[in-house]
Amino acid sequence: MANQSDTANVAMGGIGCIVITIIYLVQLAAMVGGFVEWTGSIFLGVLLSIILDFIPIVGTIAGIYYATTIWDWNVILAIIFFCFPLALSIFSGSLAVLLALPALIWDYIKKIFK
Repeated sequence: MANQSDTANVAMGGIGCIVITIIYLVQLAAMVGGFVEWTGSIFLGVLLSIILDFIPIVGTIAGIYYATTIWDWNVILAIIFFCFPLALSIFSGSLAVLLALPALIWDYIKKIFK
């Protein structure tokens, strides 16, 4: 039988996967636009973007660079947006612990008074 912490972990994991996928797709779109403009070839731009998008630091830096140069995003907002997966993983881990804490405390109290 699933307890409260298992449910919280599954929910946060699902939400985190969806959000991170959306961020990677936006990052990929920014990189495609930048590499197509840089190379002049749609095929080469898409190929480079797909290869480099999943290298964590390179993909993030390229996404920030091309979002600010091609799409005229604010640099600070681009950094916040593309660095969000790290912040999300820290937050989701903290939230999962906070959601599991009452159940853990309740189990501990039940053991004390048995």
